[in-house]
Amino acid sequence: MNPARTSRTPLVLLALMLGLAGALRLYLAWKAHVPTIDTAVVGQMALDILAGDRPAFFAGQNYLGALEAYLLAFVFMVVPPGRVTMTFVTIGFALAWIAATYFFFRRRHGAWAALAAASVPAFPGWPSAWYTTAPYGGYPEFYFFGTLLLILALPFLDRRDFVPTGRHALALAIVAGMAVWTNLQVAPYLAAAGIAGLWTLCRQPRPLSRWLPYGLVPLAVAAVFLPQLQHDPAQVQLPIFSRLSLAAVANSGREFLDYDLPRSLLWTFSPAFIHILAALLWATAVAGGLVLAFRGRRNGSADPATALLVLAMVAVFALTYFPHPLSGHVPRYFNAPLALLLGWSLALWVNAHLAWIRRAGLAAALLLAIYNGTGTLNAAREKETDQSQTTGRFVAAIEAARAGGWDALLDTGSEVEGYEGARLTFLSLGQPVFASAFSDRFLGHQLAWEFSGHAGYLVRRGHLPFVEGSLAAMNVPAGEARTTARYALIDTPEVPRVQERSRTPESVDGWPGPAATHPRFDRSASTTWPDAPDLSPRTLTLQFPEPVRFTGLRATAPTPGELPYRYTVRVRRPDGTWVAVQ
Repeated sequence: MNPARTSRTPLVLLALMLGLAGALRLYLAWKAHVPTIDTAVVGQMALDILAGDRPAFFAGQNYLGALEAYLLAFVFMVVPPGRVTMTFVTIGFALAWIAATYFFFRRRHGAWAALAAASVPAFPGWPSAWYTTAPYGGYPEFYFFGTLLLILALPFLDRRDFVPTGRHALALAIVAGMAVWTNLQVAPYLAAAGIAGLWTLCRQPRPLSRWLPYGLVPLAVAAVFLPQLQHDPAQVQLPIFSRLSLAAVANSGREFLDYDLPRSLLWTFSPAFIHILAALLWATAVAGGLVLAFRGRRNGSADPATALLVLAMVAVFALTYFPHPLSGHVPRYFNAPLALLLGWSLALWVNAHLAWIRRAGLAAALLLAIYNGTGTLNAAREKETDQSQTTGRFVAAIEAARAGGWDALLDTGSEVEGYEGARLTFLSLGQPVFASAFSDRFLGHQLAWEFSGHAGYLVRRGHLPFVEGSLAAMNVPAGEARTTARYALIDTPEVPRVQERSRTPESVDGWPGPAATHPRFDRSASTTWPDAPDLSPRTLTLQFPEPVRFTGLRATAPTPGELPYRYTVRVRRPDGTWVAVQ
């Protein structure tokens, strides 16, 4: 009886781990999640799917598929849409990723080593915890499908001769196609599985006829990737092709070590020495794992199959990531390779020959799980106030809009790229619709506003004096505004249409080149913003060759806070004196 009981213990512990990991993420969603720019897009896509829409890709970012939105639509058929229920699909795939990690390592390293490896994605650092809770379009989905690809690639590297089968080829093709459609960032997983398959093909190419069904795999990948490429090639371009140089690679590496890696593995709660111990524990786990892998390779105790797949995945990721223009700003890109590398390291410890090493590996996995679980709980409690305030101001705006009888409102002056329209529309369930003045992700919202029977503007309350002043300058009554602590809502004014044309000044005093190349007037996407203060002055002297009618200023800036919201216009007379005209 004892052996049977022992064999069931890891599965019982895996079920317990999945329950704790799911509960931790639900707690994080309940305390901290409010629809963000991107998560609201997923929720709104799900509602649109229920209304009859059939998107293929994530709205505005075609390197992501619409799988999460379709599954979320099914969830919304059972439970009401909301800021917590919209995380159910994401959390479900997070648990599937944990289970897949367990089964990937179990085959070659045993159940206890697999449990230690699975504890890494179960109780991760902040970026991984958040992106396996909030629905950003397909992150835990591609972690899951990527790990499935590695599981399906393991038979290629069996110690006995591999026997190609049509069933195995079909499974690889389906998973590869789903993975690429879900998120193109799955490429390192796909490459690792492909390397394993090509390695086996080169070792035992005959009979070639048995390998023909594996041609379905590249066909499935191409069938998904080509529409993504055709939709918007810029969305599927690797960072390495944008600015490859040794200096860029070095800078990207420094940003990784200075910010991305600490942010991915460490927390900030008190006392500080705990984080130093956690860093030492992670470093020891990885270094010891590499030593165990090398020594095991020499004496035959380590498994080369998982080592090849893990290291190939990490290597391909590094080759395709560095240099990345967002290094030091977006640590979520490291969630998958770090989880795989750290999980493999712990699995090697727990699978070692010496008992004290095995115990140390299990203890390290337990301590790190407690450390990360504590960090997640603290983060959830710390973010509760911000979540409550953000949700409160959105609800206040929705209630004011409904009280005012508006069918649709145009959100203007947003500090977050204008995507708050999707956040408000999702939370209001489309009653009313909030369109965005800056985003074309949901054209239907703009059309709803254009053809609404009662349309209005949603502006920041602090901007209301500028709106009223602009309308007064055109002799247009502003009408009564409904205000909340954050927003002001007004009827869409009847503004006479006047054909205006923007003009670039002939020159800018103190700027050596053409005015069109000055950072304030260069509208190209590749503008590089100068760090020198003297190149971005607060006072600009613009020269026009002839009198112009001034109705407003259009300028660009690296951040919204640097836009000239307030400005004074003065005209220089022929005698050199200046007179204020506004």
